[in-house]
Amino acid sequence: MVPRNPYTGVSFKSLKEFLFYMYFFDEELVEPTDENKALAKKLMSLIVPMQHNINNPLQGDEATDTFIQYWISRDERWTQDFNHRGAGTGANSVGVKLAYVDVRFVGAQAEVWAKAFHHLAKRDKVATYMLEICGGRILEYVEAITPVNIDYFGVGNSTIAFDVSFKIEYTENIDLNWKPLTLIVLGPGDITIEGQNGE
Repeated sequence: MVPRNPYTGVSFKSLKEFLFYMYFFDEELVEPTDENKALAKKLMSLIVPMQHNINNPLQGDEATDTFIQYWISRDERWTQDFNHRGAGTGANSVGVKLAYVDVRFVGAQAEVWAKAFHHLAKRDKVATYMLEICGGRILEYVEAITPVNIDYFGVGNSTIAFDVSFKIEYTENIDLNWKPLTLIVLGPGDITIEGQNGE
């Protein structure tokens, strides 16, 4: 597992990585060839936060791709946090957190990919990816699949999307020994703070 210090748990970054492994990962992608790197980059570009200001990666009726939008709508702490005293790392943990996640599928395989979420409770690789990447497990009850008509990609480019929601129970670890910011870039010129020196 790749270290994710100073934070491990469910975040927009780790959730995107989990969705990549769940839907796109192929053992052949492990070989670090230029072709595999380009393919992995393209596939990662098909997983985007659920926002209205993104460009549609699908172009026209001939598009054969499917893309995934995701959003963490809530992130609750269910147990008290605790510090790993004596370890000298400043690591702090919350034993149980609950993330509420919404995922939307758009494109050629959108409906089938949404339905896959109703078939993941017993899939070993999905459970392994979730544990290794997000430090958690998907709770067995997955919400109903809701078809929605989306048209925010522009006139004449509306389509049906398929939404599904689920919950992730996870452990969150964070390193509290953060160092102060060392790289602050300011533009040229003088900075004036109003209200100073009687101004």
